[in-house]
Amino acid sequence: MTLICGDNYAVENQESLIAAALEKFARARPICSSPDPVFWPGDMARGRGALGSAVQSQIGIPVVTGMARENPGADLYRRNRWYIIDSGDSAARMRDVLERWRISRSN
Repeated sequence: MTLICGDNYAVENQESLIAAALEKFARARPICSSPDPVFWPGDMARGRGALGSAVQSQIGIPVVTGMARENPGADLYRRNRWYIIDSGDSAARMRDVLERWRISRSN
């Protein structure tokens, strides 16, 4: 299942977006939720964070995502028991990040 929306839309329409998304997640029952990686600035984490937190707390589906270590959302959502991989501060690093994560998971 894939849900797509823009960062600004997610922040400006947070309540209706979360309600609609929770309904879809509840029907689909995926094994985890993976919001897009969040680099910098921290504002990008707000919409994804609100949705991921709702999915995890209200439906019990774990959240796995990438966030730059410097992003304020990384500390905030780690406290909510999200699985967060350091994605670096730009999408240009994602290939290396995913390769390191794949190797660490196979050991």
